[in-house]
Amino acid sequence: MEREDSFICSSCCKQASEQQTNNSTQTRKYKTFSGRNIIFWKGRCITSHQPAVLIMTFLLIIIVAILFFSFDARYLAIRLNPVILVPPILSLIYLLIFLLKAACIDPGIIPKPMPDEIAYFEKKYPKASQGSSPEWKTDYFGQEITLKQC
Repeated sequence: MEREDSFICSSCCKQASEQQTNNSTQTRKYKTFSGRNIIFWKGRCITSHQPAVLIMTFLLIIIVAILFFSFDARYLAIRLNPVILVPPILSLIYLLIFLLKAACIDPGIIPKPMPDEIAYFEKKYPKASQGSSPEWKTDYFGQEITLKQC
């Protein structure tokens, strides 16, 4: 029984090491991108060419939150109830998470497909690769308009 387990484990490790060597020889798409954006964490975070604006925004939000929690929130917690601090804390956390998410996802970048991706798409969807999009004519306030589907 132990022999089979060791054989399975060694074959899994061998396959994983082969995949790592195959992946290391391929170039990532973000490395070939020639834009002005700054790319962090192996392409997981793509920001604009001015990350100082993002840092300043984070600092301003944190400073305002510190002022709120040190003066107003402390007064409210003493006078009313400490549970009153839960919504502002959750709002601050959501705000910072979504600001970071919006700053790190740049929708303006559409990577060009590799030749094998193009061939796969053309084989899977032959009508779409011919360049003909469906179109139809409709009447709009007495004027005939041609609509095309992208």
